[in-house]
Amino acid sequence: MAFVRILLRRPKWLFLDEASSALDEPSEQALYRLIRERLPETALASIGHRGTLRVFRNRQPRLDGEGGFPLAPIAVAA
Repeated sequence: MAFVRILLRRPKWLFLDEASSALDEPSEQALYRLIRERLPETALASIGHRGTLRVFRNRQPRLDGEGGFPLAPIAVAA
């Protein structure tokens, strides 16, 4: 139900913390794809343990050892 609300409310920022971990991987991927297609202007920050979510991310924070965490681009596998 929360994902329906996301699609209806169209937030500018969306923070997801293991929000789709109860879904199987194909359903999870379909859900993230739908969010990206329907909400292209929404900034999405997600935390998830599955490597399959990596294709939906383009940057990730990296601790710099000095208290900062710049967003580093994620290299896309060829």
